[in-house]
Amino acid sequence: MDGEQTKFEKSIMPHRSLNSIQDEGMCMDNIIVKPSLVPHAGRGAFARRTIAKAGLVAPSPLMAIKNKHSFDKQELLLNYMLSVTGSNITFVPYGEGVDFINHSNSPNVGLRWSSNKFHRGEALTKSEVEFWHETWPGSLILEYYALRHIRQDEELTIDYGLEWVHAWNEHSKHWNDKKARNESSYTYPSEMDPALELRTVTEQETMPYASNLATICRHPHLQNDEMFFEYERSFSRAS
Repeated sequence: MDGEQTKFEKSIMPHRSLNSIQDEGMCMDNIIVKPSLVPHAGRGAFARRTIAKAGLVAPSPLMAIKNKHSFDKQELLLNYMLSVTGSNITFVPYGEGVDFINHSNSPNVGLRWSSNKFHRGEALTKSEVEFWHETWPGSLILEYYALRHIRQDEELTIDYGLEWVHAWNEHSKHWNDKKARNESSYTYPSEMDPALELRTVTEQETMPYASNLATICRHPHLQNDEMFFEYERSFSRAS
């Protein structure tokens, strides 16, 4: 784009002074995503730099959802939600890289409510009716912080809780890799050859991708708002 500011960039770029960024800003580039060292975990989050004990790993605004039971039990998004025991309310964190922080029984990362002024923590003390009147996506902010000194390039992990551990153990007990592959044509993404040309929609009618895989069309640059929405429409799931 030769340094030219696009219409799309102008529409979303906040205007803040250097002083406000220094006083109110939070570091969002402490996480690098790469293959996890945790068995069967896929990708993981790693520390871009050394983080001192109690230091901020990443801020994570939350989107609150009224009823977690409104989701199908197989919904992938459920894996990334945070729930409170005894409540139907669930939260979706959308901080940079935090979705890739895997579970460990000996974690190096914990959760705490943010002290940033944009966190509306008072809403947490209200009744449920008042809560929904006083919150909006991003008005509640969690912080992922270091439970101990974290070295550069060390994998970041968190304790998902006893309920998750029990559910994972039950899943692992009944998971049959060979059976799953035969019944649903399951294919691990790592087994796909990126050098091969993608199949067209017509080709997929006779040679479909496995049901667990999806293809996504991407634009190299979002030149304007219209192109952005075209990008959103271009997503298609392989049949």
